[in-house]
Amino acid sequence: LAEVWKLIEPTIMKCLPEKSSISSNGITPDEGPLM
Repeated sequence: LAEVWKLIEPTIMKCLPEKSSISSNGITPDEGPLM
C-alpha cells in the first residue's frame, strides 16, 4: 500500500495544495481509512 501511496501522493498534493494545512489541523478524512 505504501508503494501505491507514493505514486498517488504527488497527484493529491497537486490537486489539493492546501492538503498540508489541512493535515496540520489534524483534519484528514481522506487519510482516515489509510491509517
